[in-house]
Amino acid sequence: MKTPNACGISCMLFFFLPVFCKAQTGLSPHGGSGSLGLARAFICMPGLPGVFGNPANLSQLQGFEAELCLEERFQGAGLRETSFGFGAHLPIGSLGLGFRQLGASAYREQLLQLSYARKLTPGLNIGVRFDAGALGLEAYDSQVMINASLGMTAALSSKVATGFFIHHPFRPDAPNTSFMLSAMGVGLYYMPVERFRLVADIFKYAMQPPATRVGIEYRPAPAFQIRVGASVAPYAFSFGLGMDIPGGVRLQVSSSQHAHLGFSPAIGLQYRGAFSNMLSPSP
Repeated sequence: MKTPNACGISCMLFFFLPVFCKAQTGLSPHGGSGSLGLARAFICMPGLPGVFGNPANLSQLQGFEAELCLEERFQGAGLRETSFGFGAHLPIGSLGLGFRQLGASAYREQLLQLSYARKLTPGLNIGVRFDAGALGLEAYDSQVMINASLGMTAALSSKVATGFFIHHPFRPDAPNTSFMLSAMGVGLYYMPVERFRLVADIFKYAMQPPATRVGIEYRPAPAFQIRVGASVAPYAFSFGLGMDIPGGVRLQVSSSQHAHLGFSPAIGLQYRGAFSNMLSPSP
């Protein structure tokens, strides 16, 4: 059980987190456990990462996929994010469902996310996501808010893809206005060879400077991935490893270091019901 002091510290951290992190809400979009080792770059991460990030990426699913991710935000603060999502490719397009929760007894954020994506033309994908968010503050009634996100990705060549993302365009009415902040961003995906890929985002919240994120993934073996990343505004560095396990399972571990708030270790499990070429920007 948390002591009163611990609860107070957690609550204060959440209230002042937007100041330290250039007004980023606690449940800012990302691309799942894989993107956490890539400085949280997500706009052009193909496949299941679209459940939590750019919904247009779901159009590149080839079958059924699911993911469970746990991140200990700023180790020692007692703040854990739990994320679960799954997506499936259907004749009408690709559908995704995700749930995220972050917080302690003094402050808790929750998001239920429903996404739909489809291909407009070969190499051009669009997606929309509807978010139902619940914000709970100690000594306040919980509030439920509805918002949405829109995304697009386009393959410029067999090696390069780009994307655009509009996040929560509707202004929330809540005690903590950092929840469901409006933002927009552009992304780049570059894969010169099969074993190497680079992802980069420029992501901007309203009335704040743009955050730049760059991540690199290298595969020394087909079933093993090494990831590094760095971001500016806020300054942070990340490192991650991925390993494929027989049966369609992938284990992901990562850790990031925020310049002011410390380390955030994370672990994730992914399952694929059918083969999905996650390295290809677009068929």
